[in-house]
Amino acid sequence: MGLFDIFRKRKLSGQNIDSDHKEDSSSLYSTPWQMKAKMLLNQATKYAELANRTTNPKLFFEAYNDALQTMVKLKELEQYVPFTGRSPSAILAELQSMEQQNAAILAMVKRCIQQKRWASAQQAENELAPYWDKIPHVARMEISQLAEHESEGVPVRKSNRESYESANDKQIAAFKRAFDLTSAEGIHAITVQAVRPWIKNAPGVPSHPVEILSKQASLYQKEHLDLAIECLRKANELRPVSGMVYSENSYLRLVRYLCKAERFEEAEREHKKIQAMFHGDDAPYSRESIANSAVNRSFFGAKELGTDLVEVSWVDVCCETCGKYRGRIFSISGRDKRFPKFPSDFCHRCGLSVYPIIEGVSVPAHSDPEHMVEQAQRPLVDTRTPEQIEAYGKKCRDMQREQEQKENYIARERKDHEDYAWIRENMPDLMPKTFSGYRRMRTMNTANFQKLRAKALELGREI
Repeated sequence: MGLFDIFRKRKLSGQNIDSDHKEDSSSLYSTPWQMKAKMLLNQATKYAELANRTTNPKLFFEAYNDALQTMVKLKELEQYVPFTGRSPSAILAELQSMEQQNAAILAMVKRCIQQKRWASAQQAENELAPYWDKIPHVARMEISQLAEHESEGVPVRKSNRESYESANDKQIAAFKRAFDLTSAEGIHAITVQAVRPWIKNAPGVPSHPVEILSKQASLYQKEHLDLAIECLRKANELRPVSGMVYSENSYLRLVRYLCKAERFEEAEREHKKIQAMFHGDDAPYSRESIANSAVNRSFFGAKELGTDLVEVSWVDVCCETCGKYRGRIFSISGRDKRFPKFPSDFCHRCGLSVYPIIEGVSVPAHSDPEHMVEQAQRPLVDTRTPEQIEAYGKKCRDMQREQEQKENYIARERKDHEDYAWIRENMPDLMPKTFSGYRRMRTMNTANFQKLRAKALELGREI
């Protein structure tokens, strides 16, 4: 049984449920409650259609849950809106029943198998690991018929956590069997194309190819630093296609390892490359670029939901531009003249988010649902208080200082490695036993460091 079958025959009546009442198309959905019910019904149907056709388990379970939550809202309207056919409460009870859930999950599993989403039972188990406790026995039997199943019986899972950890461990082991991480040549040979299926099917973060390579770099750093560097270089290459957002510090780890290996010119090249990725007008991973992408995704989501309206979130500490736009509802296209068009100068630095709004269904976070239009038409002026303006200035100064500290840290670490290498070559008798020991004595400015520094100055080196 598909979810869409549950919704197919469900309709709203006219103004009442009197059997003698003749429905008039002009009176249908004429009350606010009926309009809200109609929009909720359309929304629930979309979720049901998605659950019925998707071959992505994550999307399936999200859509099923969204359909449940929407039916809960429809159930609350039963006292205000007459429905023909089965009531929302009856459909909600069916959606919540184990029989219906098992039938829908089995249908999803069969679709995945028919459309060859999984090449093996092991791959199916890995992807379904977070949901395995919900997978019915009959669906597990279907999965067990796939090739390359590791055990003869149906896998028994004690908990979601154990299932998740087991799937991650298996994925990591399989990745290391598929790709040679024991040589520079093997790591170089890993291509984006070859890794895409592993990115798509990773059960979780520990088994994501970028994280596997990063962890392997940690294991290599003491005795096989060159291999650690190659792992990080490959991880940086894969980050842009990983489907995840990584910080600048994640990329800079390669620079630190190159400095540790005393490959200073290479470290400088990588540092400049990473800076270009995160800073500047054309930087693809700057805060502004990432925020702009998030806004575009919200626009796409609004289109999927059939609405042209979005609400902007609220932050206290923001710039003058955000002070005008925070907490407001806009029309994306500008076609709905009741609401201002989404601004072309929308700021992507202060952290404002954009969310689709379905009129009559969604509850705005910053507007009264009954007076959305009036509130949207209020003057576009900066609404920040003097305290918020002062806090924004402090935030900008703190961010600037933080960025300078980060750059100084990288520069200082590189300088320390360069100095340590110079001491080893020119004053081996005075060289500290370890690099960490050298950094410690320099930071504390010990008597031994002062002697070391004076000797280096005699030889023309400032350390």
